[in-house]
Amino acid sequence: MKVREYLVNLEKEFWHKRYSSLHPHILQHNYLHHIALFERVSAIISTIRAKTDKKLQIVDIGCGKKPFLSLFKPLTKSYVGVDVDSKVADVVASAEKLPFNRESCDLVLCFQTLEHCQEPQKV
Repeated sequence: MKVREYLVNLEKEFWHKRYSSLHPHILQHNYLHHIALFERVSAIISTIRAKTDKKLQIVDIGCGKKPFLSLFKPLTKSYVGVDVDSKVADVVASAEKLPFNRESCDLVLCFQTLEHCQEPQKV
């Protein structure tokens, strides 16, 4: 193995273990994006808590590894993760064709998902 390949693999392994959407490392390539998103989501949670103490039924569309579950957990009656191909998702479905009835949940989360959809206007 060449030195460059070795170093690239070492870097991938290093970041794979440390990558976080909620608590990004300052050297993470998308640090500014994730820290801003985390701050905005935290503000939304504070607003929700101020308006109601009711436990919510939450659907997370494009949940991936459910990075926001821990933040929303105190607010939830149920938290359903939806993704097209995920080992963590509770429901496997596309965002364009969700298997839920209208008004069947209290809050829908959809972070960093629309850019992956074939028809984002339907979502």
